[in-house]
Amino acid sequence: PPVVGWDETRKWQEEGRNYRAKPIEIEVRHVLGGDVEFTAEAVGNLNLYDYRTPEYTMTVPSRKPIKWLTEGTFHLGVNQKQSRVRLIEK
Repeated sequence: PPVVGWDETRKWQEEGRNYRAKPIEIEVRHVLGGDVEFTAEAVGNLNLYDYRTPEYTMTVPSRKPIKWLTEGTFHLGVNQKQSRVRLIEK
């Protein structure tokens, strides 16, 4: 039988670096198309900027890099119900 609906999970490891003497606050936005469930670990204030753009803030300590993971589950084929991003809390 042909496959008519499937899910793909994509993971991103992201890194922010701060070369200044003070901690900085960064704001990150991801534009994702399709029916997506989005999660991010250890981020602050995770919310939707619009129907397809999750945004969150991070504090990067002074003179240090910081790494975090984000993950998106993309529903494709007949599994795609609506073109939007849903936020999943971890």
